[in-house]
Amino acid sequence: MSAAIWRLTQWSSIVAVLGFAGSVAPGDSRALRYLTQAVFPIYLLHQTAIIVFAHHLKALDLPPVIEALLLILATFAVCFAGFEMIRRVRWLRPLFGLRPEQPRLRRDPVQAGAT
Repeated sequence: MSAAIWRLTQWSSIVAVLGFAGSVAPGDSRALRYLTQAVFPIYLLHQTAIIVFAHHLKALDLPPVIEALLLILATFAVCFAGFEMIRRVRWLRPLFGLRPEQPRLRRDPVQAGAT
């Protein structure tokens, strides 16, 4: 019986957090659009980054807390740097699940002021 109560408590907490997040969600923003685009490429990069960094950090024989912090920071930095590179290199975009970049229309500043 206590296991069922424990599971119910866990799911209730998850539902409460999601409900709260939905009430304070900012809606559409530049940050949300950027991060939405970053999800899949970072998902593809993170495992490789973790394995490579963990392998190299193991040789340093650091305390577990320091090693974990370094691993998290290095993975975060490399994944976002990788995403920035992927989104700027046209031929890499489809390999990481991003749509081809749409050409941006340039407005003539003279015409923009005339309207």
